[in-house]
This record gives sequence, structure tokens and C-alpha cells, in this order.
Amino acid sequence: MEDVWIILRQVEPGVDDINCEDLIDGRILDSFSVLELIGRLEDYFEIRISPGEVTAANFNSVRSIWNMVQRLKQGE
Repeated sequence: MEDVWIILRQVEPGVDDINCEDLIDGRILDSFSVLELIGRLEDYFEIRISPGEVTAANFNSVRSIWNMVQRLKQGE
């Protein structure tokens, strides 16, 4: 999960709480940040994030992003 946190901080340095649970709902991440985050996650974890995965439920927190990454890695 630490890797996701590091990647998120590279994309959006203003995120200062690993336990933040409203990255999307609180408009901390905008659409451009999400796109950059997706690209970095795909490269780092060697996964493919389909458009259907791009939901607030999957991107609202570091934990939800981590859970999505783990699920996608297991599906390969």
C-alpha cells in the first residue's frame, strides 16, 4: 500500500493524509490527476485499469486504490 501512497503523492503532492477517504468526492483529485495516476499505477504495477474501474469507490482513498490494484493483479 505504501507504493500507492508514494505514487499518489507524486501526482498530487498536496495529499498529506494516507487515511484520506474523499480523494474524488472531496475534489482533491481532478480528472487530469486521475488520468496521470492511472498511467503511473499501470506502469508500476504492470496492470490495465479499464474505464469501468475508474469510479469514486476505487479512487477515493489509498486503501481503495490498493484494493483495486491487488484485485487487478490477481485477475491476470
